[in-house]
Amino acid sequence: MVSNDAINKPFLSICIQLFNRHETVVELLKDIPVRSDIEILVYDFSTDIKIAQKNNIFFQHRTGMQYKKFDNHGLDYGFDLLARNSQSEYCWLLPDDDLIETENFNKIISILTSNSPDFLLLNSDVYTSNYKLMIK
Repeated sequence: MVSNDAINKPFLSICIQLFNRHETVVELLKDIPVRSDIEILVYDFSTDIKIAQKNNIFFQHRTGMQYKKFDNHGLDYGFDLLARNSQSEYCWLLPDDDLIETENFNKIISILTSNSPDFLLLNSDVYTSNYKLMIK
């Protein structure tokens, strides 16, 4: 028997770490399709009070996403907190200044759906410890 938690679990969590930006995250969110199988977590670590207030006002009127304000403890802390609080099978970590092209979004969903990878790294190069070999 399949539990209700497994049935209601989102496929993908888009985890956005927000830090002293407003306009770019607004632009980013325009390109994320609203889907019932995607949860959107936006954690705001802004230290600029005016920007944090703009973000708070903007996200009060947004449905379908979870917005929370936190004290800044660094990039790693923020992404760790987002990943630990995501509820989905996959977790996509995004900074607040990345933009997503719709066709690429659909390609990523397709790869996750058809290949079920354990890990998918995008927009980065990964090298062996001696930097002589790039891992693809």
